[in-house]
This record gives sequence, C-alpha cells and structure tokens, in this order.
Amino acid sequence: MKSFKKEIYQIHNIMKKIDKNQFNYRIVVTELVFLILKTEKILFDNNLKKHPNIYIRKFLKDLILKLSLIIELKDFQNDKKISKQSFILEKTHRSLFNNLWSYFNEEEYKKERIGRYIKRIKINNLKKIIKGKNCVDFGCEHGNFLSALVLLGAKSGTGIDYGNKSIAYAKKITKKLKL
Repeated sequence: MKSFKKEIYQIHNIMKKIDKNQFNYRIVVTELVFLILKTEKILFDNNLKKHPNIYIRKFLKDLILKLSLIIELKDFQNDKKISKQSFILEKTHRSLFNNLWSYFNEEEYKKERIGRYIKRIKINNLKKIIKGKNCVDFGCEHGNFLSALVLLGAKSGTGIDYGNKSIAYAKKITKKLKL
C-alpha cells in the first residue's frame, strides 16, 4: 500500500467531495468492485509482462478519473440522499458468508481459497514475518488466511469469528488438511 499512497490520498479527497446519494453510491460501489476484481485477476496471472504494481497503479488512476467525473456530472444526479443502514452483525454475516465455503470440496478449497492467500503472502514478502509465530485472525470466517499462514510456516493459528457455521467449517477443513 505504501507505493500507492499518492493515489489513495487522491481517492480519499475525491470521495469526501462526492455527494452522498443513490446515484453516486451505485457508481462508487460498482467501480470499487471492478477494481478489486481486476486487481485479483492480475495478482493471479502467471503470464504478466510487468510487475503487478504497474497494473494496479493504472487501475487506481482510472478510478480517480471516474470518481472525478462523478463530481463533474453533479447536475445529472437526483438528490435522494442515502440514509445510514444499521449493520446487524450475526444476521448479515450469516446471509453473506456462513455457507459460502461449504460449496467447495477439499481440493478446490485448498487451491482456490487458501492458494489465493498463499500467493498474497508471498507477493507481500510476509513469509519471513510469520515463520514460527503464533497468529490470530479476528473475523477469520472459514480460516482461509490462517490456513495459509500455517502452511507457510506459522507455528499456530487461532481464528475468532461470530458465525457458528463458519467456525464449524474452519474446524472441519483444518482437520481434513491436518493443520
């Protein structure tokens, strides 16, 4: 993140200027989702010709341009303001994440979910930091990140989550993977 400090600062400043209404909310959320998807795609592309940071910087600059346009197109927006929505932790968590990982078989889970974190840990040179350490993950969901940490040399991993099915799945998969 340090190498993208300038872009993140620009995005932060633009976001403070954008009116909080339904029109803008939909655009910003959509653009952020696309940013995440594009970034993940290049991080897992083994045929990149350049360093992933070069692509990510371009994605961030594109986002800055798009967000700037939201401010410029202010006259075309409706004035319906977005009210804050209360976040009901257990109910929202259950509906979004509780069953998600249970659709993966053991091999898919190891390759797709844990493999993704292993690659991120390696890209960010975190392997030497975690080696031999006892690690804690608050909001661990199904233990993806912790499993990757242990597979890459962490002494142990402790996960904390409030989703009962998530915890049950994490226990089941770590037992199957002998972690």
